[in-house]
Amino acid sequence: MHATAGFRPVDEASLQTKVDQLTLEQKVRLLTGADNWAIPAESAIGLRQVVMSDGPNGVRGLSWRDESNVSLLLPNVAAMAATWDEVLFVEVGQVLGDEAHRKGIDLVLGPGVNLHRTPLGGRNFEYFSEDPLLTAKLATAYVVGLQEKGISACVKHYVLNETEEERKTYNVDIDERTMREAQLLPFEMTVKVGAASLMASYNKLDGEPMTGNPRMNFGVLKGEWGFDGALISDWHATWADKPAAIAGGLDISMPGPDPEYSAIAYDLVRSGKLAESVVDASALRILRLAARVGGFEPAADKGPDHPPAAAVPWLRDVAARSMTLLKNDTVDGAALLPLAAGPKRVAIIGPMAKRPTYQGGGSACVTPPYVVAPIEPIRAAFGDGVEIVYAEGTPASRLLPDFDLAEISDPTDGTSGLCVTGFSADGEELINEHRDASKLLWSTASAGALATGVARIVVRFRLAITETGEHRLALSGCGEVIVAVGTRATAHIDIGTGTPGNFEIVVHPNQVIVPFAATAGETIDVEVTRLVTPEDYVGFLPLGFGHAKPSYCDRAGAIDEAVALAKSADLVLLFIGNTDEDEAEGYDRPSLSLPGRQDELAAGVLAANRRTVVVLNASSAVTMPWIAAASAAIWTGLGGQEYGNALADVLFGVNEPAGRLPATFPVQGEDAPVLSASPRNGRHTYSEGLRLGHRGYAAANRRPLFAFGHGLGYGRWTYEAAGVAVHPGADPADLGSIAAIVSVTLRNDADRASREVVQIYAEAADGDDEAAPLSLVGFTVATAGAGETISVSVPILARSLGRYGKAGWESPKGVRVLKVARSAVDPRLTIELPALG
Repeated sequence: MHATAGFRPVDEASLQTKVDQLTLEQKVRLLTGADNWAIPAESAIGLRQVVMSDGPNGVRGLSWRDESNVSLLLPNVAAMAATWDEVLFVEVGQVLGDEAHRKGIDLVLGPGVNLHRTPLGGRNFEYFSEDPLLTAKLATAYVVGLQEKGISACVKHYVLNETEEERKTYNVDIDERTMREAQLLPFEMTVKVGAASLMASYNKLDGEPMTGNPRMNFGVLKGEWGFDGALISDWHATWADKPAAIAGGLDISMPGPDPEYSAIAYDLVRSGKLAESVVDASALRILRLAARVGGFEPAADKGPDHPPAAAVPWLRDVAARSMTLLKNDTVDGAALLPLAAGPKRVAIIGPMAKRPTYQGGGSACVTPPYVVAPIEPIRAAFGDGVEIVYAEGTPASRLLPDFDLAEISDPTDGTSGLCVTGFSADGEELINEHRDASKLLWSTASAGALATGVARIVVRFRLAITETGEHRLALSGCGEVIVAVGTRATAHIDIGTGTPGNFEIVVHPNQVIVPFAATAGETIDVEVTRLVTPEDYVGFLPLGFGHAKPSYCDRAGAIDEAVALAKSADLVLLFIGNTDEDEAEGYDRPSLSLPGRQDELAAGVLAANRRTVVVLNASSAVTMPWIAAASAAIWTGLGGQEYGNALADVLFGVNEPAGRLPATFPVQGEDAPVLSASPRNGRHTYSEGLRLGHRGYAAANRRPLFAFGHGLGYGRWTYEAAGVAVHPGADPADLGSIAAIVSVTLRNDADRASREVVQIYAEAADGDDEAAPLSLVGFTVATAGAGETISVSVPILARSLGRYGKAGWESPKGVRVLKVARSAVDPRLTIELPALG
């Protein structure tokens, strides 16, 4: 695979001529953004703006939390990584490329290829896996598919930005071998297939920021690997040391405009402290990136406002294939899944049945055209002959639920939604819009920006009351608000303190509660005024709303009611999981426990009814103290807009949950090779070395709850034979060099077609005490019909068997033992790989 086929041809001589035509002032302006999302235009050489958008599980475009700006919402990357399917990820890239064209985007900020170093990492949902090879291969396929469409990928975050706490400042201490063999592999592999841009991370390495790290940027990336694209900063990452970034290998500082950055670059050159050739080299890389995506041509017309309906069946299939069957015991003589006819009364229990988490929180968020919760597709699949009963049991989120928009109306015209107006200090109306959302957001320097001069934002809506009793109105975000609920006294409320730029408040907002009594059948007019300060014009201004009725499931006795319902049913479907605050940028999780009282709910329900299927709506690993009592369990990831339909397909056997875990699930948090996500004195020390993830469990001889690579599917596989063909002289320094090909014969003994992931693990070379006892060196996806025997070939890269030593890449001597396996702890066949030398 190569990822440049979709780009425009690049005339290097012409690009150099364009650089030569520019003055120093013009060149340094190119080194920082035109705004939040674009590389600046330069009319003197015919360069238009090159426009970027956040990815990786959808192309958002230029505005955030804007219900008029809709995008396809794919399952999260870690969920799709459970397919282990490179072909699928080419398709993922292609779909995102089409979405980018529809939205007028030239460059997608993704994929993220940092590793799941700790299961607490808040951004693990955006990253593929704990394993460097699995991450590298799937990310490479993603880049190929995206760039085939003529859209640049931006592989991030280079490098070692694997946790969120203090992410903008912490320093990483890591040995060279570990970094080369693990954390750098996905970046190197995507660069080698032609990734057109990379994103430099916030953190430091060896005391130097990655935005200004000459050894990593000039030496490794642009030198050893021959990267000819543009290195772009993470947003505001150059704030601490702009001169270091300019001189240390960064090409573009985002966002912009940043006149100070350009002025510093200009002064460094004019004072003789920086050679102008350094600026010229960055300018050439920027122009090369622009040329590849059509930046010297007029921008193409955007496509339709809504994504194509033709993509929906594909989204549904991908979401189903991304789900992993963790457990499927025999109950009353048959496996519980897929569901069979028979139950007359089914209890659907848990907070994720009606309000699942479709995507993680942070910059990866998009606004989908719709979402499908599980409860209705499941109800439809059972049909009219089955009684469905429901109890939420307990909340998953600390935030009160969003409005039911069917119960909210704009008082100006009676339509569903909110009336939003904004006024200057002297009363001039500057904003007047109708919104169909519970969470509002304004930002600066991009689409959706707050109009200049707004001193107060007024949100009005009419709430239809359907239950008698005490209700709660939730206000989330930060800052001071004035609240009027019906005829009750107006209240001045401080929602809470913001953060610089308020990004963290967008992801993890403060919340205050306004209680009020109401009677079913009445309507109540609500007016909320957010007072705007100058600080709100630097970054984001979030304002969210929620509403809890008297019957909301945080009331006393709700868990007991759910347990009683479970006991009365023939079958229970229990929906629990993480929220978009747990799986979120900017924050790491405090523990591996499910949020709230969900573990208590699960334990009670499972004790009441053994015919229970647990549906885990989460991306990252969670502990499951109740799992022994569960007859079946599915890990679904965050399934995107078609989540509910895909889950119904899986539960009823229309599609197979063919996933294999891309990360290890520990019995308890302390079992993880690395648990803490908190830096110590501003530093992360990678003392685990190469023994990360499943390798660390093998090194400690510790059995996980569910192993890396685990997944049952609906097949029954027999591994019959394996052999290996060696390619003598394979060079681990060459990423494309194949050391061996393992052939495997296997049979699907099930009465239905099934997918299998054939995994190859290698034992450490003799005498290599730094390596883990076992590491993944190859894999492939196989499909077989009922009773069918198939053969597959799995190439093993020389790099996967090599090691990075003092003199560079080398091939260890001696015979290697290979395990053909269904997971990291489930070997089926063992073969010997003869010495490669």
